Amino acid sequence: MSATRDNSGQDPFKALKPVAMEKSGSVLRRSMKPAFAIILTFSIFLALYSAFQSTTRPAFFRLPYVPNPSVYMRELESDTSPTNISHIAFGIGGSILTWENRVQYSDLWWKPNITRGFVFLEKNPDPKILSKIQHRVSSDWKKFRRTAGSESAVRIARVAVDLFRVGLPNVRWFVMGDDDTVFFTDNLVTVLAKYDNRRMV
Repeated sequence: MSATRDNSGQDPFKALKPVAMEKSGSVLRRSMKPAFAIILTFSIFLALYSAFQSTTRPAFFRLPYVPNPSVYMRELESDTSPTNISHIAFGIGGSILTWENRVQYSDLWWKPNITRGFVFLEKNPDPKILSKIQHRVSSDWKKFRRTAGSESAVRIARVAVDLFRVGLPNVRWFVMGDDDTVFFTDNLVTVLAKYDNRRMV
């Protein structure tokens, strides 16, 4: 009697536990095989695609064009003339929302056919807005993720990259500003002429 009581007090599911673990293990093993096969097939396909693909790549693999800095360096090494306004390229970060009211700030110091550079806006401005400075549509800076910091910092960094990509010849200095910045260009040239543009300041 006591033997039956001891048996009745045992866990009736105890005998099923190894069976359940075996079943879940085999299910996991069975599902891993197709997953491994899919990953292996995809990896082989990607390796073959990369090996036999021509030099033209899909848009999502392509990097935007960036001029070769060594070309600039060769030109700059050969030019030993004193720094003047033609050696400076201005990149002005602007907003289409404020450009109509702020265009007059740039017009104060911009000298057409002497000063070089562009104002970079999100889109083309209203043709009625007359300006001495040429505009360009900035590349899309909002697609870049940022975890901290100001949107303005990202935008001005994109202006610097966009200005470099224009490829203006014989540029020693890239100067950035906002659309409400007023530069005293003669003073700027005097200060920059004191430094060697081939070295980090």
